[in-house]
Amino acid sequence: VIHKYADNGTYIVNLTVIDDDGATSWITKEIFVANVPPVAKFDYSPDNPTDLDTIEFTSKSYDMDGNIVNYTWNFGDGNVSYSKNPSHKYADNGVYLITLTIIDNDGDKGSISRAILVNNVPPVANFTWQPIEPTDLQSVTFTSTSYDSDGSIVNYTWSFGNGNISYSENATWKYADDGTYIVKLTVVDDDGAKTSIAKEIKVKNAPPVALFVYAPEKPRQDEEVVFNASSSYDADGSIVNYSWDFDSDGTIDAYGLEATYRYPDKGNYLATLTVVDDDGDKDSYQALITVREKEKIPGFEMIVIVMASAILIFMKRYRKGIWRM
Repeated sequence: VIHKYADNGTYIVNLTVIDDDGATSWITKEIFVANVPPVAKFDYSPDNPTDLDTIEFTSKSYDMDGNIVNYTWNFGDGNVSYSKNPSHKYADNGVYLITLTIIDNDGDKGSISRAILVNNVPPVANFTWQPIEPTDLQSVTFTSTSYDSDGSIVNYTWSFGNGNISYSENATWKYADDGTYIVKLTVVDDDGAKTSIAKEIKVKNAPPVALFVYAPEKPRQDEEVVFNASSSYDADGSIVNYSWDFDSDGTIDAYGLEATYRYPDKGNYLATLTVVDDDGDKDSYQALITVREKEKIPGFEMIVIVMASAILIFMKRYRKGIWRM
């Protein structure tokens, strides 16, 4: 005979036998039917949590011959839950041992432990700079806008793209020459995680400044005017070319630091100096030149008149007898 008990417990089993002559005999025995303990199982999501994630724990436990009446979760960080499917957020990254203990309706327990790796969230590296379009005469201020969501940044490393490095949170650098530089910022958080970001910065050349003086200040027609550009300068390099247009006709009249010119006619002329530096940048300076009419020299007619006047005066004095040497 096969019999299946619906529940655990102690049962009295009686066996009675009768032979072919009608004789009867029996035997009684006590049988204990044990409870099948519950089976503890669980899953969690996400599979690779960070210390910023809220982790959802789901019990997959079961009891073959009854039902589960109690759930106890130990999250490995001192926190406990009695929910069937709890959620938990860890304050820091690390490896935690999760233990789920269950009790069925017969008081039997089942338990399972699993290690869970809670990952650190790496820092986020970022920065800005001012001025946005610097020249090689300006100091550039780099400002870190980096952050660490689950901790703090403990190290900053700036590489300015020219072999120079700084370890300040916010750095200042002045480039010696114009050009394109790759600036890289690497940050490290309090858990040792690193993140880097690189940005391209264009440093412009500072253009030259064109200036000149001339003499005389009020020249006349055909008078030699001397133009001098020695007051021009290039703050971050040198001037390699000087070109002069003395009458604004678009034609270069002379080259060099100093030049001379004679204006053939009176009038106003716009003189232009254009300088070019060693990086190819240009600057121009203009000055209005007022040319006066040529100074007149007494001619033959004037000389004759003067001489005639002198003779006339001589004759008058001679006649009156008042001539004296």
